[in-house]
Amino acid sequence: NVDNRTARLAGKPLELTNKEFDLLRTFFERGDRVLTRQFLLSHVWGYDMELELSTKAVDMVVVGLRRKLGSAGELIETVKGHGYRLKPPDGELRR
Repeated sequence: NVDNRTARLAGKPLELTNKEFDLLRTFFERGDRVLTRQFLLSHVWGYDMELELSTKAVDMVVVGLRRKLGSAGELIETVKGHGYRLKPPDGELRR
């Protein structure tokens, strides 16, 4: 629920940090597109895309989010050398 900044999984509320919520929202809004760390730093953290940032902040928040999502966390896929994407559940196609 974007308006209330709350998330539920299997009917149970998820206790997400602001960054975890914003990251999850960004994954859902972008579908199964690969999102680079630079893109996420700009759109979730608000950093200027022109900056050359070398940070593991994105990785650490992804790890925490995956942990909180339990088995659903595997839907956040690491695309080596590029970033992350939200992959659809088996048998479900996205456009």
